[in-house]
Amino acid sequence: MRHALTILSTPDVSRSVAFYNALLDRRPHVHVDVYAEYILDGDQRIGLYAQETLASITGQVATQPSPTGLSPAELYFYPGDLDAAMARAEAAGARLLSPLHARPWGDDAVYYADPFGVIIVLARTTTSSPSSEAPS
Repeated sequence: MRHALTILSTPDVSRSVAFYNALLDRRPHVHVDVYAEYILDGDQRIGLYAQETLASITGQVATQPSPTGLSPAELYFYPGDLDAAMARAEAAGARLLSPLHARPWGDDAVYYADPFGVIIVLARTTTSSPSSEAPS
């Protein structure tokens, strides 16, 4: 099985697009009122789908956390320039969850939340030997 695309449900596509444009430093490859899709390095893709449209297709309403809560989704990125990516995240209004420091799995990582509580991790691999502990 090949992973093709990760899609996040959002109550406000426009607000999410503005945030991810700034964070990713790019514009969506696809952008319509109810959906936007970004192509990242390595042909990885992230989509932003209007919550109400997803509900009309599935018959289920995707719940969103409270403004101070967190989504169960996490996006983990290895930006080419971690400092620049952190500056973009902060300028875009990302909420800092855990500052940059060495993690037990061998990455230096900083944790943020997007405007709707999706966890965003910006990381770089360190030269030290990682433990068998997975990122969390």
